[in-house]
Amino acid sequence: MGFLSALFFNLDEEKQKRILDAALTEFAQEGFEHASTNEIVRRASIGKGRLFHYFSTKKRLFQFLLDYSTDLVKTAYIQQIDTSITDVFERCRQASLLKLEFCRAYPHVYDFFGSAVFMDRNQQAAVVETRRKELSALAFRRLSMGINTARFRPGIDCEKALRLIIWSIQGFESGLDLLSSGPEDQTTDQWNDTQVLDQLDVYLGVLRTCYYREQSEEAYQ
Repeated sequence: MGFLSALFFNLDEEKQKRILDAALTEFAQEGFEHASTNEIVRRASIGKGRLFHYFSTKKRLFQFLLDYSTDLVKTAYIQQIDTSITDVFERCRQASLLKLEFCRAYPHVYDFFGSAVFMDRNQQAAVVETRRKELSALAFRRLSMGINTARFRPGIDCEKALRLIIWSIQGFESGLDLLSSGPEDQTTDQWNDTQVLDQLDVYLGVLRTCYYREQSEEAYQ
């Protein structure tokens, strides 16, 4: 990781997590320009001098968080997408559950990537947006590699169909908070896996109908 301070990783894991969560939250809420290191150290319950002992500047702290978050998305989400599943809808289903689990396990990372880019219009925001696009491209390749296209309807452009299917599921994931079947004030965090799967399976069923052959048609390879 860029700008990594060995001193930081010498800290116990609980203290590392406090600092990371505090910094990710502050940058997500305020953006780079307006983020306050005073607020970060207050949330992390450390002295300001210690923060700059581990990361010499706010910019280096931000870069460290970006590298840390990128690596986490790659290892805990993208690389866990199961490419042995060759049905595109089943693979998207598995990936969607992975993403939900990731958001619950690392909410500060999710918020950092989801908000930081919109808070400022400066070089740091551009760097975050570039990294987001790189991760999105990696996820798309993982979702689409080795998919069995024999089940698609005749005449369909399979490459374009895969893109449309994946984009549709990504849109579903983005709108989860709007699709709550519970109380109006229920958030995605309060969903259980059954609720998510029920909603997701409805959308997957529609997409299957659009892109797959009828079961009664001639058997596919």
